[in-house]
Amino acid sequence: MRAPHIQRRMLKAAGDLSAPAQLRFRETLERLAAQLRRALLETGGIIRIEKDHAALWKSVSGQAIGFVDGGLANLPMLGSAPVAARVEGYTVTPGARGAEREKFFVLKRLIDQLYAYDEEGVFEDAFPDVGALRDAARIAIGAAGAVRMLAEQRGPAWVFLRGALVNPVLRFTDAMRDGQVRRRFPDFSDTALADFLPPQEPAREGRGRRFLSVHLRQLQFLEEAQAVVCGVVERESAAVSACRAVLDGLADAPLRDLFPESPREWKNRFRNAVDPSGEDDLAGRRITDSLLFHCVLEPGEALLPVPVNRNELRRAAERRRDVIGRYPTPRVSYLQVTEWNAPLRLEMFSKDLGRFRETTALVMHCALLLPRHAFPSGMDVAERVPNRWSRPLDAHAAARAMRQTLQRNDTRLFDALRLMLCAFEREFLLRPGVYR
Repeated sequence: MRAPHIQRRMLKAAGDLSAPAQLRFRETLERLAAQLRRALLETGGIIRIEKDHAALWKSVSGQAIGFVDGGLANLPMLGSAPVAARVEGYTVTPGARGAEREKFFVLKRLIDQLYAYDEEGVFEDAFPDVGALRDAARIAIGAAGAVRMLAEQRGPAWVFLRGALVNPVLRFTDAMRDGQVRRRFPDFSDTALADFLPPQEPAREGRGRRFLSVHLRQLQFLEEAQAVVCGVVERESAAVSACRAVLDGLADAPLRDLFPESPREWKNRFRNAVDPSGEDDLAGRRITDSLLFHCVLEPGEALLPVPVNRNELRRAAERRRDVIGRYPTPRVSYLQVTEWNAPLRLEMFSKDLGRFRETTALVMHCALLLPRHAFPSGMDVAERVPNRWSRPLDAHAAARAMRQTLQRNDTRLFDALRLMLCAFEREFLLRPGVYR
């Protein structure tokens, strides 16, 4: 083990070596942010949201606001690997009193319970990409929470989902090799279809039971709703798609007097600087949307929404273009809540753009309810559904897992599950010779 003073010298040397590149990166970011802010202000691409809690909460009094948080879940008794998908919903009506003010719901399913099995008890065609199966389950069950909230509860005015509103879906198709289907993406089970789709949905057969078609129907249902449906993302990503969409949408006429070169030359130079390549010492150091708009926007400012298509037909297989071509193109914005936090990414359907300003104001004021929080507090409430509900669901899911192992006559897996469910630290089952 190296002495502390040697470690400090190594860190200092590494810092000194990278200092010129770090300085140039910061200077490039500062210059680009200043130019883009100037262009957006000139073209009206930035709006200002005033902080006024009294006026905001009065304007939404009596209107239900829903929050949905879905994702992968670990069952503590079954280990750390995500083996279940879950979604929690929380609805609150500002100004209301009594039991009707707040409502909760929870839905949790084992991942393998969501896909159809063949007669031998394995996923149909043994699809090789387990990560794709988990991600498809996560996306579908998250959207199912919003579908359920809109279908079962009395007309919320807003529904906010934690995460992207429209995800890239090209990954969730059949595994191909040499133009032939090598493994077919499995169908959803009857249980999953009942959870994912709106009530009274017609029975589905064939390709209609697969993720692409099922999730498309979910998005269509959300897009048809009277409520504003908005995705909220707080995590930074490596994407530069919003920056490109902003540049594509800037009119040339207002830019002619802002920069020495022509608008087209400035846009091309900006794109190359954001995502550099070649022998430049900044090659591969992409300036992401989140980082760029953190510098462009001031607290209380939001970017006017721009269209970002995450499912381009040119990348899709010919046999799936009829479905993927119907996926909606979300409108993406960034909202800077405080100076110290990364901006929130907001995603909406085109039909809700007329309510963009009031929706953005609601998100910002929800994010300012807790000091230094900068994230809508209703989503934190949805994420922390009372334990008196989540614990029985964990036990129910674990019991179903054991039941499925019995139905498959897999005695080794059943014994392993029984040990994990029943044995804890200092448990008698872990003593030598008791369970060996």
